[in-house]
Amino acid sequence: MKRKKYLLVIATVLLSVGLTYQQNISDKGSTLKNDKQKSSDEYRSALKILWTKVYADQGKTLYCDAPFSTKDYKARKKQVNAEHVFPMSWVSKDLKCGTRKQCQRQSAAFRHIESDLHNIYPALIYINKARSSYRFGDIAGEKRQFGTCDFEIDKKHHVAEPTPKIRGEIARSMLYMAYQYQLTLYRKTAVLMQQWDKQNPPGQEEKRRAKIIQREQGRENPFITRYPFNTTLPHH
Repeated sequence: MKRKKYLLVIATVLLSVGLTYQQNISDKGSTLKNDKQKSSDEYRSALKILWTKVYADQGKTLYCDAPFSTKDYKARKKQVNAEHVFPMSWVSKDLKCGTRKQCQRQSAAFRHIESDLHNIYPALIYINKARSSYRFGDIAGEKRQFGTCDFEIDKKHHVAEPTPKIRGEIARSMLYMAYQYQLTLYRKTAVLMQQWDKQNPPGQEEKRRAKIIQREQGRENPFITRYPFNTTLPHH
């Protein structure tokens, strides 16, 4: 009789442990799923605004000024995607939250920064890939690597050189990100961006874009709306 009671107690304990383990696994899976959902929802919402509000019917890519239509989603997606001018790898490094995927899951600050449309522009997919997370700068030699697109890459020194006419717009995106989120720019890059900002004031298209983003996301880029906007930036 005692042996039966003993075995019953053991079975009950094992069943309880098993159920607790299953619940822990289920809770962990649910948490990961929820974190992944959070990581994609905010950014996905931002991209929807980009393709349906900022570029409601058509637009041109940042680096190459290539026209595209947003009326045909599949056709657009094959050639044009979203480029973060201030690289997200720089942001994850600054926030010390791990890889981009880890930051998307774990950091609400990262997700908010990642979805800021003042830093997101349409780009030809192969140009976006070529730029990678290279810093912007001047490249000696001016070798055209992308046909008529005036955009150069120095793989050895990890530098990307955009065409002069968009340098101001790039600068105001970079400066805004550093200012708005206290992200770090290396001194050399910060000085260059300030020079580009002064040399190339905001144009009508840049102002139009910024106005829509402010309306849709409630975020102002003072480097455009209050130009010239002078402030002290964090840098190395």
